[in-house]
Order: sequence, then structure tokens, then C-alpha cells
Amino acid sequence: MTFELRPVLADRADEAEAFDLLHKVDVSAFGDEPEPESLKADRLVAELDRAVLAWDGDQPVGSIGVYSLDMSVPGGSVKTAGVTWVGVVPTHRRRGVMSAMMNERHQAIYDAEQEPVAALWASQSPIYARYGYGVASRHLSAKIERRHGAMSRAPIDPSLRLLMVEPADDAELTQPVYDQVRAQRPGMPAMNTSWHTWCVQDVKADREGASKLKTVVVDSADGPLGYARYAVKHAWDKGYADGNVQIRQLVATTPASGAALWRHLFSLDLFERAAGWNLPSDDPIQTWLDEPRHAQNQVSDALYVRLIRLDEALQQRTYSADLDVVIDVRDPWAAWNTGRWHLSGGTEGAKCARTTRSADVALDISALSAIYMGSTSLGELFAAGWVDEHSPGSVRKISQAFSHSPAAWSPFVF
Repeated sequence: MTFELRPVLADRADEAEAFDLLHKVDVSAFGDEPEPESLKADRLVAELDRAVLAWDGDQPVGSIGVYSLDMSVPGGSVKTAGVTWVGVVPTHRRRGVMSAMMNERHQAIYDAEQEPVAALWASQSPIYARYGYGVASRHLSAKIERRHGAMSRAPIDPSLRLLMVEPADDAELTQPVYDQVRAQRPGMPAMNTSWHTWCVQDVKADREGASKLKTVVVDSADGPLGYARYAVKHAWDKGYADGNVQIRQLVATTPASGAALWRHLFSLDLFERAAGWNLPSDDPIQTWLDEPRHAQNQVSDALYVRLIRLDEALQQRTYSADLDVVIDVRDPWAAWNTGRWHLSGGTEGAKCARTTRSADVALDISALSAIYMGSTSLGELFAAGWVDEHSPGSVRKISQAFSHSPAAWSPFVF
């Protein structure tokens, strides 16, 4: 099969038409049809100059795009290419279209010399390891019955108060909270006006019977300390109120503010459970519950990361312990990463450069990418047989240095 990759703007100079074309391929690939209202927010964050289509003659058969993000990492932040809009129409799958698009975009990101890291959310978990991505964060899905929501040992601060605000207007209160948490937790993209609008989009047709989106803010004498965005969905089919509280996002800067938010969610009349599908994997609700066995919890893969320029990426984060190792990296998709690298550094920063020294460990780029945010341990990958240790103890040392708390978390799917 022959096909051609072209920028979407090469075929549609008008940006509205170009976006419609990109959207058309996406709809064909994923099989759903978003409401026109929801496309307004998508259009707001779309970067059409970084989107590419695959063409079979006069038919667009694949799409891929990139967002220009700034992602928090241990000790700082790094410019990140947020890979998105990835899809191939059903008639052209398993013919190399996706591989060609991924390879072309990675090359373009490398050539631009702006973003040493790429990241994405995967619609299917088996897809992206073949392109050098590793699972760098996990998310917690939790469903907790109200009757089992007692948190007798969770902190209480009686000086805190809760405010209900409109999500579309909540940025003044929520942005400082988000930024403070982002400074401590890896994996969080920087939030701007466009992304805020995207995060609070609330299309009625997409609610599946739930209420309008709501925002509750935890306020203090020193300003906002936390917030939760959520919707509620009534259910009366059992003959009594049995509704759900659907948590869209919960962010807190202190234990007391986080506990206040959870108590609020458990206290809503007519709703018998609170559920969130994208909570941090280390959310303290798991510790606070008096009866944690009654919570329905599942931890799943979330943010996938791929080091594009591994030396620059490793130099733009800090490390929890002093480190001086040589890492032998295999990267079949990016020859410029393949080889032995000397990584040295600690809590103040790091240096990474090519070396001829013997390697302490050898691994694929997907494994190195997985440990980059500090949540996936090199030790667990070594136990899985994905890492070769040449110097005894080096896996333990690298695991300790790369580790970071709190856990990495991406608060929304991009």
C-alpha cells in the first residue's frame, strides 16, 4: 500500500475547513460523533500547524496532531509534545499508516529542537510501547458508597469554608490551587485560558443524564486551598434516591482541604456514592477511609511518556539521590538516542552525555521513558525482565534516584 503524509493545512488553507477535515478522520477512526458544541473547545486548543493527515489518493485515512505543552517533572518542568488526534480509518488499519505518522511526528519534534519529551493518553494500552512510550503515571478509579465514606482519622480544619462557583468562572480561584499542586506533582500540564475552557466544557448531550458541571472551592483566610469539579446523576429506579456523584477533577494543596472536599462529596443528599475515574494513584482517600475494603478501586495506566532527546530530558529534572551511572539505551525508532549515556546528578540537577564507559544497566527507550516521571520504578521493570543489570546494585541506585513523591498525575486527557 502506498500513502502520503501531508500537513493538514497543506490541503485546507482555511483553518475551519482544516479542522473539519481533521475531525472527519477522527470520527471515522473512533466511531463516535462528538456534539458540535464540544468541538468548539477542541478547536480552541487545536494546533493545526502541527497536525498531519495520511492520504490514500484523494482519501484521508489517518490523522495525528501535537499540542505544545509544558509538563511538570521532578524539580521543574519540561516542554512536552502532547501527541493527540491519533487514528486510522477502519479500511486502512495494520498497513503501516500509524507507524509512518508516529515516526514522522517524532522526527519533526526532534528536528524542531524545542521539546525533548513527548506524552500521550492511549486509547488502547498495547499500542504505544512499540514507538518507545512507557507508562509514566497511573490513575486511580474509585467508587465509594456513602455509607462507607466515614473518615474519622482524616484531618479537620474548622476555619475552612466551602464556596460553590460556576465552572466557567472558577479560574481565579482554581488556577492558584492547580499551579501550587503542579509545582510539587509531576505529569501536570501548565494550565492556560484555552485549556481551562476545554476542561470545564459541559455539553448537555455528553452528560448522559447527569447534571450541569459544578465547582466547589475550599477557601481559607490565606486564599483557596483546593477545589473539586463534579456532576450529580439522580437514580430512583430502586424506589428511593440512589444517585451518583461523578468527580471530574479534585485538586487540593493540603490534607485538610482534600478531606473537606471528600466530606462534601459524601454529604450530598439523594446521592449514595461518589466516583472518580481519574484520581491520583496516591490519593489519600485510600488511607482516610475507615472501611477501605468497601471502596471499589482500580489502578490503571494513564500518561505515556517518550523521551525524544533523552539527554536534554534527563537534564531537565532533578533526582532524589546522588547518581553516577552509565545507561545503555536501545531505541530502534530514534537512532540518535541509541548508545551509552553517562548520567550524573542529584537534588540540584544533572548532566547527561555520551560515553564509552561500560554500562551499568541496559534497557529499551520505553523503559527509560516509563521511569522518567518518578512513579514507575526501574526495580519493577527489572523484575519484569525489561532491564539488564551489569553492575550489581545499579538498579536499586537508579530506582532510588529517579523516584519521586507525590506520584505523577495528569489531571485531564489531552
